[in-house]
Amino acid sequence: MFVQLISRGRVMLMSGAGTVVLVAACTDTTSPTRRTPSGPQFSSPPAASAATLVTCCNNIVFRRDSAFNPRIYTINADGTGLKKFPFSGSNPSWSPDHSKIVFQNGRIAIVNADGSGFRMLTDIDGDQSPSFTPDGQKVVFVHEAAKQSDILTMNLDGTNRQVLLKTPTTSEWAPRFSPDGKKLAYMRTRKNVTELAVWDLAMNVHTVVAASANQFGSESWSPDSKRLAFSAGFSSTGCTIAVVDANGANRKNFPSGVAGCFHPTWSPDGTELAFTAGNAVFRGKVDVAAAPTRITLTPNVIDHSPVWQ
Repeated sequence: MFVQLISRGRVMLMSGAGTVVLVAACTDTTSPTRRTPSGPQFSSPPAASAATLVTCCNNIVFRRDSAFNPRIYTINADGTGLKKFPFSGSNPSWSPDHSKIVFQNGRIAIVNADGSGFRMLTDIDGDQSPSFTPDGQKVVFVHEAAKQSDILTMNLDGTNRQVLLKTPTTSEWAPRFSPDGKKLAYMRTRKNVTELAVWDLAMNVHTVVAASANQFGSESWSPDSKRLAFSAGFSSTGCTIAVVDANGANRKNFPSGVAGCFHPTWSPDGTELAFTAGNAVFRGKVDVAAAPTRITLTPNVIDHSPVWQ
């Protein structure tokens, strides 16, 4: 059985047995190069009711590869309303108000949720892994050069590039702000170890919440900013998604019952995860052991990198 893996915008197909996953919670002793008394502050958008979330946000953006040609698609969470965007891209991410999608297109591009208004934000090689700040006013992304990657932000028109996190011996990627704007989760590699870390922006403290996290895919915040779902390892027989508190406590496996699942993303109400397994996108309950529902059904394609919330 082959398991599809995504690494910083590249697709890989692998086979083999699972690896042992270790978990740790500790305080990071490696300070960012640009250290300040407190980290940057971003306000969260106004809280929406459950009814509003279902009305505005109950659809998923994802990447589909057909003959290894990556395209951006959206689909309703019930599997209806599949829509193909007329351009190539990968690693898509919604704006907080669900009005825009930012994604990789050689560099980084942005488009309206209906597919209109396409424009490139950067023309610099190595820009990748974009997502929005909680207030929707900036894009946080990774710039990779000379096998080193750092986290930056920019305005929605591509101006005002600023380094957010840069360390001399560590590569960071997959930055994701918590919905409340108080923390930044990111993957990093140092000394050949991959970790999932959380940066408390007010305290300027970096905490490792999972060591040996799967570097393929990205982590996802729960809507209440209390938990993270992430790809936890390789396996051809069982699920490889874990859920953990933002401080590293209460880790548990996601009970989907599907082999080789990864790249999770939370539903707007925080009760489900959408994820990739095999060549399709599924959804399943986070805290209840139940059979998941397959959302994408098209044969002979590879669907992955879903973002729901």
